[in-house]
Amino acid sequence: MMRRMPSLLATAFCLWALGGVCAVPRAEDAPQPKAETPALENDPIKAAGDLIKSFKSRPPLPSPTSGQKKVEERVAVLEKKIEAAKTPDEKKAVIRSEAEGLADQMLSAELQTAPKEYRAQVSNGVAGVLNQIGSSDKAKALSDDVLGRDPDDRDALNARAISNYQLGRYPEAIHDATRVSQLEPRSERAYATRALANYQMRNFASALDDANMALSLNPNNQLAFQISKLSETRVTKASSLGLDAAQQAAADKISREYNAMVEQKAQAEAAAAVDAPAPAAEPLAKAVFTADKMVDSLNQKALTNVRMGDARAAIENANKVLELDEKNPKAYTILAAAQNMMGLYQEAFEDATQALNNNPDNAWALDVRAAAFLGMNRFAEAMADAERAILLNPKNPDAYLHRGQGREGLGDLKGMLEDYRKAAELNPKHRVFYTEAAAKYRLEPKSTAPAGPQANPFAAKKPASGRRFIVVLLCSLTGGFLIALGLLHVLSGRKAAAAATTRKQAASSFEASFQIVRSIGQGGMGVVYEAVDKALGRKVAIKKMRDELKTDQRERERFLHEARTVAALHHPNIVDIHTILESDGDLYLVFEYVQGRTLDEILAQKKRLSLAEAQFIARGVMTALAYAHQQGVVHRDMKPSNVMVTQDGWVKVMDFGIARHAKDAASKYTAANMAIGTPPYMAPEQERGEVRPESDIYAFACVLYEMLTGERTFQGQATTSAKLNKQYKKPTRVVGSLPPAVDAFIDAALEPDPDKRIKTPAEFRARLDAAFGPIQPPPKA
Repeated sequence: MMRRMPSLLATAFCLWALGGVCAVPRAEDAPQPKAETPALENDPIKAAGDLIKSFKSRPPLPSPTSGQKKVEERVAVLEKKIEAAKTPDEKKAVIRSEAEGLADQMLSAELQTAPKEYRAQVSNGVAGVLNQIGSSDKAKALSDDVLGRDPDDRDALNARAISNYQLGRYPEAIHDATRVSQLEPRSERAYATRALANYQMRNFASALDDANMALSLNPNNQLAFQISKLSETRVTKASSLGLDAAQQAAADKISREYNAMVEQKAQAEAAAAVDAPAPAAEPLAKAVFTADKMVDSLNQKALTNVRMGDARAAIENANKVLELDEKNPKAYTILAAAQNMMGLYQEAFEDATQALNNNPDNAWALDVRAAAFLGMNRFAEAMADAERAILLNPKNPDAYLHRGQGREGLGDLKGMLEDYRKAAELNPKHRVFYTEAAAKYRLEPKSTAPAGPQANPFAAKKPASGRRFIVVLLCSLTGGFLIALGLLHVLSGRKAAAAATTRKQAASSFEASFQIVRSIGQGGMGVVYEAVDKALGRKVAIKKMRDELKTDQRERERFLHEARTVAALHHPNIVDIHTILESDGDLYLVFEYVQGRTLDEILAQKKRLSLAEAQFIARGVMTALAYAHQQGVVHRDMKPSNVMVTQDGWVKVMDFGIARHAKDAASKYTAANMAIGTPPYMAPEQERGEVRPESDIYAFACVLYEMLTGERTFQGQATTSAKLNKQYKKPTRVVGSLPPAVDAFIDAALEPDPDKRIKTPAEFRARLDAAFGPIQPPPKA
């Protein structure tokens, strides 16, 4: 039985999110290349030779067009001129001239009718040569042309990533390389290119991990080796991160989570030290091997991988065991431990459960599953597993640690400190949890439980030291694991791999957890408050849902289901939902607090935006929608008030469908298929009650139109008829200075038939860039 490998998309995303903290997120802030910066391979003569060989090896075209004949002739001329040139410099001059001519030919009207596959193959080959010779603008134009027809062409994405890198457009290079890694997870070229771009953006931690990923795919990749070595030296200078107060407050929590994950390695080391089966009471008893030596050997390799911090290799070897012995409990336990290390808590829970189904007294599997529950904030279940492990062995330090973490999550601070104290007594490595928790909650850090009256656990505390956060970054990256450790805690204060769980609390508990600062608005959902999460010392936004959700159980359940789905979305361009709370029948959503302005506020002030500003916002929104659609979530209510530009220059999308459900409950719609959305922005099919990903494309095209022109796309009462017949003013008629290509782009996005509309956010972005031109610096909020 073949088990799943962890998603490299999740890996890339978490690393990119970390880069948002460690690095400057905008291209204009990136450093210029220095002498120490490694360079891409530069051998245009070889690249041209490969292009010529590809033409020679291709079967003759059955009925070539005149344009195709000219291309074939140009390639033949290129070969002859290269042969005639005497020096490398002469050859390179010939290659530049002829390759640029080929590019012009491929982009000419003559080739527009050529088969898509032919154009893609030739354009990608020529783009590769142009990148090698330094003609990156021409190379990018070819790649844009290919991607306009097929946004998922991997060769074109790879070529454009290199073009963008050489043009200094590092965020765009990262985007294209990331897309390749999603389509082809074993593309060392994509990881190496992204490593280079991250290095130039000073995202040294991300550059290091990307370089190491490329090396894991090809140990002889010299470029990746250089980036890895250079990034290692730069990561040690993480003191220059300049953490702000919120990030420092979150650093303590991340540090402690890191230490908890290190225990996965420590447990594996203890298990490896046991040479024979031991009584079940031993917490890390070695699982009984099968008679098959291959299974034994692979299990041992996987265990060693965990000890070395190589989670991917551990998963690979554990999967091999399960192909030979599909119920092997040790393989499932190792698999779960490795997945915990990568932040894949749901998968870790499932695999640890498989191990426990075979042997409910497997103490190591109980410890591993408890860690997975903690990662998903399922504190009560984590405590249950930890208590079972303590019953099996009262001297199991990890079980006390996990029970203490569960108690901390549920607010039992006295019990938490007692468990941390016991864990520290049994294993000195755990003392860090005891001392840091005591300091955090102003409890007395003595060798015994705190005596006398306890200080207020929610009193203001000193900011956590940034030094421990730096150590976490350094250790996790040089160890090559903990890739999805919850790095978004730094951006939003919370990162969970699974859907956020609903915590039921009494009113007094809610008041103890959050301090309401002020009311900041009345939205479609209800009242919105600025508040402070006392336990984490962070600012949050709390939305108290409308009272109608109290009385209508069906609407309440529908809303909760929707909220849990959206709470599973964690992305830098999406406003995070930290948790969902119930108190005395009221529902509260606790959101990431974002400082900035909504797009409708910006438009109210500026009336309309420049091309560069609109392009920047549109790209951020499309990045958010691409991620949400990949997770099966459609926004359904794209409009200016649901887009924010933060003070730091990030574009964030909020209220994925939740606000509409809250409003629906208030207005008591009775139709079986309710039209959920805001009429001026709704797609025609959405008005009929049919929602699909293309509906978000349509709605945001209306938003983009408004950004560019300062006017609503469809005005007056008969908007449905106008939408179906495309009765709107072309953007260039409203603002004459807009490029003519904008009209065609908007028209394609506003196609009333969703099957004929721009299909995906990736296609929207590609066509946006083609119509708008080079990426411009982002606007300020």
